[in-house]
Amino acid sequence: IPVAIVVAVFLLARDRLSGSSDVSRSGTSVVILPFEYAPTERARAEGDGTAHQQFAEAIEALPELRAIDGTSVVEAGESWRAVPFAELLRRVRQLGARYVVMAGVASHDGARRVTVDVYASRDGERVSSSSVQVPPSGLRPAMGHVALDAIRRIAERDSLAITRQASLLSSTSSAFALRHLMDGQRKFWQSDFDGAVAAFESAIAEDSACALAYHRLSVAQIWLHDFSRALAAAEAGLKRHPLGSRWNELLEGQRHYARSDGGKSIEAF
Repeated sequence: IPVAIVVAVFLLARDRLSGSSDVSRSGTSVVILPFEYAPTERARAEGDGTAHQQFAEAIEALPELRAIDGTSVVEAGESWRAVPFAELLRRVRQLGARYVVMAGVASHDGARRVTVDVYASRDGERVSSSSVQVPPSGLRPAMGHVALDAIRRIAERDSLAITRQASLLSSTSSAFALRHLMDGQRKFWQSDFDGAVAAFESAIAEDSACALAYHRLSVAQIWLHDFSRALAAAEAGLKRHPLGSRWNELLEGQRHYARSDGGKSIEAF
């Protein structure tokens, strides 16, 4: 493939995705209180593991956010629901956190749901509220969904750097996938293409509909000179995003590129 075409396609894709080689950490702290379980759900709590720690892992997908274990905010055996709201906020502020997450798991009409509310510790403003059904595979997919909603709302409220990467934030429904996407992009810019491939594959494992992960996986495979796998990644993404999808043109362009058809690739981009 002529060098000029390689450079042109790379620059077009980069601009289209609004990517960045680095995101600085601002250290915005978020207290994650222990998840509350409805009486009918408590027997299943152990099987879910430590839910608030899963949420902490998910929310730290964004390097600018720092999760704080909120176990110490309540007394041993105490429910955060039993603590006056103003007192909870005071305890959270003592930890130096800007936000607090109050969440729970309950069953409604036979379906399990996880519900998450995020509040600003300074004035008690509710920043986000989301509820999603827990799939049969377990709590993790639901946790990734509600954590991503919290990330988006906090990022918008605090004007965090990631809000300038709209395509990245809108490309997935999972905070876990977002974490792997950002990790893969960092490794790509460091010329660790094998590491980038592994990270993008992990993003797809977390969210099989994440078109951006398929695209970036294909790009990383190109840089490893593995054109057959690059083509396979682009085509796998196209199966998830047929004609009419907002991601179709990007993946179609990448497929042409993997086929060494630079002219059609630039036209698609």
